[in-house]
Amino acid sequence: EETLTTKNVYAIKPVTMLVNYMEIGRNRLFLPYALLAIGPPLGLSAFLSGSSAVLIGSYGLDPATFSLFFAMVMGSNTIAAFANGRLVIRFGFAAMLMTGTLICAVAGSIELGLALSGVSSVWAIIAPMMAYMVGMALIQPPAQAGALVPFPHRAGAASSLIGIMQGLLSTISSAVIGLMPNESAIPMASVAAIAGLSILSVYFLALRRL
Repeated sequence: EETLTTKNVYAIKPVTMLVNYMEIGRNRLFLPYALLAIGPPLGLSAFLSGSSAVLIGSYGLDPATFSLFFAMVMGSNTIAAFANGRLVIRFGFAAMLMTGTLICAVAGSIELGLALSGVSSVWAIIAPMMAYMVGMALIQPPAQAGALVPFPHRAGAASSLIGIMQGLLSTISSAVIGLMPNESAIPMASVAAIAGLSILSVYFLALRRL
């Protein structure tokens, strides 16, 4: 059953939705948390868009072997997500955000550094992305929760706004990767590094003071 005792029939009218989104977006607590929730999936979308072309097309992996490496990347995220449920209780909300942003920034930077150095190894892509996905698992639950805290009566609207922003930016990221040359890992590694360093900047410049 719905948690609302009285439904607001005007809530899904376009004008009402736009006004709600504008009010939510102006909230000083919402934006930094939302940016932390939106940032890590950009690196993931770049990996999803570019990894098969690079690892199969350029590095010569067969599809079955590629699927195993792909599963390792996603598995690291799943394991970290399960662990995060216990870690956040022990170490706290802020510690998970700080640790996750540091991991994403370092992992993305290492992946880009290896790509720029001409290291044509599968592990030069897979190992940093596994670490990146661990950081993403630590960031997203507390970031999503933090963004929704100011809106107990409009949590759905706030959550959907994050989803819209995340979807648009991930689509742009995927399109950029699709238009770039697929011979090297530099394009997708660049997106991961930019995303990781961006959320690290948001954490230390905006969120840490809050």
